[in-house]
Amino acid sequence: MTDPFSLYVHLPYCVRRCPYCDFNTYAVERVPEARYVETLEREVTFAAAQPQWQGRRISTVFFGGGTPSLFSPASLGSLLETFDRLFGIEFDAELTMEANPGSFEGSAAERLLGFRRAGLNRISIGAQTFDQQHLTTLGRIHSPHDTVAAVDAARAAGFDNLSCDLIAAIPGQTLQEWRDDLERVVALGPEHVSAYSLTYEEGTPLTGMKKAGLIQPAEEDLELEMFRAAHLNLTAAGFEHYEISNFARPGRASRHNLAYWTWRDYLALGAGAHGFAGGPPHQASPGACWGRRYANHRLPETYMSAKDGAWHATEESLTREMAIAEYLLVGLRLLEGISRSRFAALFGVSIEAAAPRVTELESSGLLVVEEDRVRLSEHGLELGDAVIVRIAAG
Repeated sequence: MTDPFSLYVHLPYCVRRCPYCDFNTYAVERVPEARYVETLEREVTFAAAQPQWQGRRISTVFFGGGTPSLFSPASLGSLLETFDRLFGIEFDAELTMEANPGSFEGSAAERLLGFRRAGLNRISIGAQTFDQQHLTTLGRIHSPHDTVAAVDAARAAGFDNLSCDLIAAIPGQTLQEWRDDLERVVALGPEHVSAYSLTYEEGTPLTGMKKAGLIQPAEEDLELEMFRAAHLNLTAAGFEHYEISNFARPGRASRHNLAYWTWRDYLALGAGAHGFAGGPPHQASPGACWGRRYANHRLPETYMSAKDGAWHATEESLTREMAIAEYLLVGLRLLEGISRSRFAALFGVSIEAAAPRVTELESSGLLVVEEDRVRLSEHGLELGDAVIVRIAAG
């Protein structure tokens, strides 16, 4: 196998853990940077010797977290050099780092210039909202001014591919405040915007506050109006709405995330990271493996203490049925939907035969079935995951 692959690196440390966050993150006073980076180096060196990754180049790298910008430019630069030495990074690779405004030690301009010189060429800034009260509700440590300053510093450092994250449906947030956030982010001129609704994950402090009646979640009708406002405002500003929650200038869609949504292989490194390799074999027998996924040990200490080859906490081989369901779950998030011919080539069956509810949901106006594509309709897009789950369930 010589197809390029994507590489995800999880850096789990934060200054403070946000009350809505259910990612594998840890608030620490001091990041054990040297030891953690050394473990990442060991893990990727071990992976490079495995058959599924040999002879393949890297097309995208994504440093996620946590707060990757807490790590030094030197550390991320060293990792990129290692990745290039072991695999080869394609000359036009997308190399992204997440960054939280207000998390830079010292000068943001100096730090961001360091990251750009280290080889990173795309930055994703967690703005979330430009309303200070709502930032406080979300437990963010930055101010609206910090977001603007971070974007200015990123531009000055030479980043010409910049993404901003926004969160809608924050408790107490009005539709007009959300529209104001959209206007503010457009004014900053990013190439990409991710606009997600706030979710209440089990076990998070925010969910506990909701159950205790301390906060009131946004009504479903308001959340829907916010989704529509994001679509209208951002497309009017020249962004393409290419995935349920993601918008990009032409040619600036997140290539790394597209690897997930189009079911491509990705190697994942770090504490709690999830990876996938293998993909469906052509003309495989019913009992064949249709891809393998794994998750690393979540606790950083356990991860860093693991012997070579012992980083995975769980591994799973996908059956054909599991692979089809997963392919539908990720592929239908894209506004262009799923290619019927590619689906048939991969799985040896039509999408209608594999997912009988496609015909039913087309009749109800939630899906559009075209000559070579199945995609969510405008109404189906508004319902999003609820429709996709019904299809993938068979």
